Amino acid sequence: MIKKISVIGSGGWGCALANLLANKGYDVLLWSWQKEESDEIKKNRENKLCLAGIKLCETIEYSYSLEEAADADLYVFAVPSHAVRSTSAAFSDFAKAGVPVVNVAKGFDNKNLMLLSEVLEENLKNNPIAVLSGPSHAEEVGKGLPTTVTAASKDETVAKIVQDVFMTDYFRVYTNCDIIGV
Repeated sequence: MIKKISVIGSGGWGCALANLLANKGYDVLLWSWQKEESDEIKKNRENKLCLAGIKLCETIEYSYSLEEAADADLYVFAVPSHAVRSTSAAFSDFAKAGVPVVNVAKGFDNKNLMLLSEVLEENLKNNPIAVLSGPSHAEEVGKGLPTTVTAASKDETVAKIVQDVFMTDYFRVYTNCDIIGV
């Protein structure tokens, strides 16, 4: 059962999804790569640089410690595509085996043009991987505007867990387990 969720990445997309999840009642920790960024977002309850004007739920916890972020039932990777490899490699020292990882970053690995899900599979070998993707924008999700996305995974159970965790009346999630290369 999913109760605690760590969102790894506090940019616009990470903040919007952390807010969505916290407003659904999950215990959410929002991880930033720098203490100053974490402290600033916590102080203002807003990422003024990436998601200005969207107040974050008061229940969200903040950290810049990957070890602390590993204490969760679900990991949401919301770092920029160029940081997925290094962040997931560093996180692998702390990640609990079996905890699903949801990639929400768009793009490819800059080093060798791998899918980001492949990079996560490479670095987090003991964790099932899912991808949450679709025509969505952080500011729209942050404002609660209607959005539709797909949760894809090689494991149908994991895709359905992601669907259940993220689904709201304005954030619709559909599953797909037939996508090659997820």
